[in-house]
Amino acid sequence: MLYAKYGITEEEIAFIEKVVRPMDLSDSSGVDVIDDENDDE
Repeated sequence: MLYAKYGITEEEIAFIEKVVRPMDLSDSSGVDVIDDENDDE
């Protein structure tokens, strides 16, 4: 897990999990995904 890889303390983990919301990866979020890979500008 990333917490162990970066040596994050239990206190830091508690803060992260309290403040940071999980990402909604579903397509029903209403947010358009921008694909910059084929940008001709």
